[in-house]
Amino acid sequence: MLASEDIDFIKKEYERENIEKKQYRRQMFEVQERLAMFERMKDDYEKLYSEFLIKSITAEKQKIVLEKRLIKVNFVLAKVSGCNKECVKDWADYQKMTKRRAMIIGGVVLGLILIIILCS
Repeated sequence: MLASEDIDFIKKEYERENIEKKQYRRQMFEVQERLAMFERMKDDYEKLYSEFLIKSITAEKQKIVLEKRLIKVNFVLAKVSGCNKECVKDWADYQKMTKRRAMIIGGVVLGLILIIILCS
């Protein structure tokens, strides 16, 4: 038979092992919770990044379409007004901008916007 000291030692070892197991289980659950949280954060990041990419690609496509329309409008404006590139550069110079010229440009731009909207 085992001596009472041995039994006490075995009980203490058993209790110590149980305490260690509980601590390891608690730590394992904490790590699993953190892992799940990081997985959710990664999924959210991927979702937001894909939305950002989609929006930036569509914005870039719209920018390209608008630039093409602007080129067409500038071409039509140049043909209608008989103005060459130097004339356009002169009109675009902000240092030479007067109120009258600003009103004319604003009116032309507004008219062109209306034409573009009506044609679309």
